[in-house]
Parts: sequence; structure tokens; C-alpha cells
Amino acid sequence: MNELVNLIDIKDLPKGDKPEKKIQSKPYYAIIVVLVVGIVFLFIRSMWFLGVVLIGLAAVGFFCIKNRLQIEVYGGYCVIYPAKLPEQCQIFYWDDVIQWSIERQQGQPDVLKVELKDDKTILEPVLNSGQLVRAFNKKMPEKEYNRRALDLQNAREKAEAEARKKAAAERRAQRKNKKS
Repeated sequence: MNELVNLIDIKDLPKGDKPEKKIQSKPYYAIIVVLVVGIVFLFIRSMWFLGVVLIGLAAVGFFCIKNRLQIEVYGGYCVIYPAKLPEQCQIFYWDDVIQWSIERQQGQPDVLKVELKDDKTILEPVLNSGQLVRAFNKKMPEKEYNRRALDLQNAREKAEAEARKKAAAERRAQRKNKKS
């Protein structure tokens, strides 16, 4: 991973601000869905064993996986708590962000990538990327890399369509002038 940027001690965070969103590492919704599906499978005669396995997986998720605070979203800034540094955190302000994205990696946690105006990049593995995407899209949807790329593609396609319409109108006008 990249070196940690904008690193400060947790005790030095701005006081008095209340987080709008706290993102934890444990995906409770996914665990609950697995548990409910496991319970349903218990009542299906041919699937009862799979139900027991799913309930076991959900129990491991609830009781054995440590839950830790990963990210806090505030009105003007965001705080990221790296797993390896329990006393420190990374902070960035929404105005300093050029673009952000979630990089999906097979077999490993997703990675939050935040590019800042001072040529620094924050790379942080996240386990609950769905909540993160929703929270960041509320704060700065226009800076999401995937959305910006899609907007550029749509703008290009629109410009090409308008150029084709204009060229077709010019050809019609030329044919009309030749007939006259």
C-alpha cells in the first residue's frame, strides 16, 4: 500500500463535530441475510445441511470477527482509521479531493482510493464498501471516478450524435440546393 498521508493522532481530531456516518468493518446486513437464508434452508428437507452450514457461517461472522471503526464521515471532512495504527488516523477535507474510487480486488478487500489536490493518494482497504460508496456519493458524487468516466463517455456520445445530425442536415441542404 501507499504510505499513509495526512496522518494525525486521534486525540488531535477536531472536537465537537458529530459524525454523519460511521462505517464499521463488519457487514451486518450480509451476515443477517446469510442467517435468514440458513434458517429457511433448515425447513427444507433436502437443504437442511446447507442451512446448518450457513447458520454456522453467520455465527462466526457475529461472534468471531472483530468489528472496528474504519471510517467516519463528517460535514466537511472524512476520517480513516488504519487497522495497523490504533492511535492514529488519516484525515482529508472534501474540498481537497480530486477524485475517488473503490478498486475491487479478487480474493482481497476492496480498496478505497482517494486522490488529493496536493498530489497525494490515500489507499485504504475497506470491508464494507457498499456503505462507503453511498456515504461518499452523498458528499461528492461528481468526484467518483467511475461516474466521471461515464459522464465523459456520455458527453462524447452526445457530441458525436449531434455532429452526425448536423452533417446529415448539411447533406440534405446540399442535395436540396443541387435540385434547385
